[in-house]
Amino acid sequence: LFRLTLPDDANIYGNVHGGTTLKLIEEAGIILSTRYCNYLKKDSSSKIITSMSRIESVDFMKPMKIGEVVELTAEIVYTADRSILVEVTVDAEDLFAARKHTTNKARLWYVAMNEDEDILQVPLMTYNSKEEEEEAQAKYCTLLVDPPAKEPIYDDDSIPDCLPKIPEVHSVAYSETCLSLMVGPNDVAFGKICRGGVFLKLMDECAGIVAAKHCRNNVVTACLDATNFYTHIRIGNVLTVRGKVTFTSKKSIEVEVIVSVVSPFEKQYKSIKAVDAFFTYVAIGLDGRAMEIPPLKVRTDNERMRFDAGMKRYMKRKEGRSSERK
Repeated sequence: LFRLTLPDDANIYGNVHGGTTLKLIEEAGIILSTRYCNYLKKDSSSKIITSMSRIESVDFMKPMKIGEVVELTAEIVYTADRSILVEVTVDAEDLFAARKHTTNKARLWYVAMNEDEDILQVPLMTYNSKEEEEEAQAKYCTLLVDPPAKEPIYDDDSIPDCLPKIPEVHSVAYSETCLSLMVGPNDVAFGKICRGGVFLKLMDECAGIVAAKHCRNNVVTACLDATNFYTHIRIGNVLTVRGKVTFTSKKSIEVEVIVSVVSPFEKQYKSIKAVDAFFTYVAIGLDGRAMEIPPLKVRTDNERMRFDAGMKRYMKRKEGRSSERK
């Protein structure tokens, strides 16, 4: 999948918006997973639809500049009975300098469905060797034994008013942000289900606003941790994306984001949690170097609990990067 990055893909700092990259990654994943299921299906008259069920990880390694050609390479690395694991690599090419660099790597899970949205069994992939199959199985088992926390981001009494009074600078409440979107025809791919890239972009925008308000500086997405999808988001649904800071280190800031969904046409106006995720950002100075992050002012027991949990995730990411270098 190739695409030329254009000025309308830019964030306010001139690089390609992280949400645009996430949207492209999800498009590459849904194309490959849908093609795989339909090429190997037994009933040629049926239509198999795939939908993203979980993001395992997304790493932002280098910024992508406007005018570069983005190349996305997707590969299916494992199939379980009802899910497909897709790895996506994003490269950016500077046509004038004849230079290419890797900007992102991601792992996404998809499920297969029929047109009635019944979950289907996935055609199992074949491996080139027994060793390759065992390696893939080991990776899958690792993901199963170490799932991310699924606790809700906000308690009923802590959901922020989208128009709050201005609280203390660098506190959690100071940078809390919420955005809304009604899912339209341009936001769906197959059937009436919203494409994952649509709300991933909105989530990145919300988290980026939170990080920028806290840091009062240019921020760029560093990584997206495991992301859980709890329900389908359909055309006509109204999304509300809420984010707040959970942890700061010397050079990074973690933002927790939750997406809730409501159907404005139903008699019972019920909000359901659809997605939650952790985004990590770094602040970049005019010289292009990472800047120090203002420490988060933790004021409540709940904020302290989330800060401690964020520190554990930070240390785990740090250990993971160290092991990859080795």
